Amino acid sequence: MFERATACVEGYLGDNPEIRKTKSGKTIVSLSIGVNKSVKNPNSEQWENKTQWFKIKILKPSLVEKAEKCSKGAYVRAEGALELDSYEKDGQTIRYTEVVLKGDGATLSFKNKIENKQQEED
Repeated sequence: MFERATACVEGYLGDNPEIRKTKSGKTIVSLSIGVNKSVKNPNSEQWENKTQWFKIKILKPSLVEKAEKCSKGAYVRAEGALELDSYEKDGQTIRYTEVVLKGDGATLSFKNKIENKQQEED
């Protein structure tokens, strides 16, 4: 039986893509996508936007090339495998979840801010 955990995140790119190379020369692109959620403040009864941030790691070569063309503020849709990872900081283990785009089911699409403006003008 084939089992996997997948996720789809749609939102705005918080910064330009982080591009790095491994020792073997493989390119990895990291994105940080912000998703706004409206929540009602129980004290003021006013609706407020809260931004949730999601880490995206891109390993699939065809998607790496695509992601390198994204820019801060782009509207991005990323679908891939949910993976748990961790690192050590100040003697403590920090655990996090990220969406990893590496297999056949991974997808990435985006519209940079300039493209969005051009579409609105047309």
